Amino acid sequence: IVGPDTASFDLLRNSVGVATITGSAALEAALLGKQAIIFGQAWIVGCPNVMSWCDISNYQDFSSRSVVSTDNIKNFLVNLIHDYGVPMVNNGGQLNAYREKWYDDFFISCQIEGMKELINEFFKHNVVNDKTSTSKSL
Repeated sequence: IVGPDTASFDLLRNSVGVATITGSAALEAALLGKQAIIFGQAWIVGCPNVMSWCDISNYQDFSSRSVVSTDNIKNFLVNLIHDYGVPMVNNGGQLNAYREKWYDDFFISCQIEGMKELINEFFKHNVVNDKTSTSKSL
């Protein structure tokens, strides 16, 4: 048992592994070369070094699994963003923090065009009404 002032990074770095419901501690542990168990339905299901508790039969099963490299985890995250990420306009709360460095008319137009293309592609491939497939351009 550790005190509440113990840094979570120190706990992760010095642990054998991590168990969490759905927390980011599992991803942090995986990136540090530790195995992690998740008990809930986390967005990182399928990440290397992270396993669901229902896929583990005992401690030996958990502790004997090979730890994969950080590169595999980075690839998992890149693919996750590629497969499920949606480019959108930043929310207003973040806008002021970025405005001075790179948020200009060109960037805004790129975001808008990116959203249009994404929406067009989505509807081109996924919209089906009762009689026929439809596709409309924005």
